[in-house]
Amino acid sequence: MTQYERKMTIRIGADEWAGSGRMEEMIQGDLHWLGLSQVPTYFYGDADSIKTENYGHQWIEDKNSSYEITINGKEAFSLEYASEARLAVKGLNASGYEAEYKRVISTKSYEGWIKVHGRYFVATFNGMEGEFSTNGVGPGIVYENGVLLVTEFWFAYGRFNIEFTITYETDDIKNKKRIEDMLVDTPLNDMRFIRHNITECIKAYQAELSELSIDEIDCSSRIISEANYDCSPESVGKVMDDE
Repeated sequence: MTQYERKMTIRIGADEWAGSGRMEEMIQGDLHWLGLSQVPTYFYGDADSIKTENYGHQWIEDKNSSYEITINGKEAFSLEYASEARLAVKGLNASGYEAEYKRVISTKSYEGWIKVHGRYFVATFNGMEGEFSTNGVGPGIVYENGVLLVTEFWFAYGRFNIEFTITYETDDIKNKKRIEDMLVDTPLNDMRFIRHNITECIKAYQAELSELSIDEIDCSSRIISEANYDCSPESVGKVMDDE
């Protein structure tokens, strides 16, 4: 089985970002309402398991556990991990004290922005041409012809990153040009939707008078076990155009 892969990374920057320091969480909430719900790599649920209460500005309950150490029946100190508590109690008892530990769970409730779940998407937007799939390196969109699109989105070093990974597996190694065209054309409309809507959400958080810019576009294709090669400018342009 031969795997064809095309990877495209778009990096978006601005002179300055606005917001309260929760910009990524706020964008995650905005994207959820557009049918792009961020999840971690290990998400193995289905689209129906995505719940609105896990995105945006919500009532949050944080549970934390600690381990309380008592010496001669009186609370002495707390430790974060059970392994630390066991060692402390063992040492205290060896020194002649009567020590025990117990787990204490505390709950804090407050209103706030839900933390970013991960860099992958469960896509449920209207007009999506493929179907939700968990058959790739992360949740993605699979098409009738077997092409798989996996999208990642994250913020690092002052820039937002959108990365598309398109793959196709086949025993046919004779139709390389046809397969390369499939990797470009099959997910094209869904890639345009994702790229356009992420960019529009990001624009809301650039500082006043700051200019949003596409800092860099990397695109490469490869046949697994063979050499890599750059994408053509024409195939990159298809994704970056809105029509």
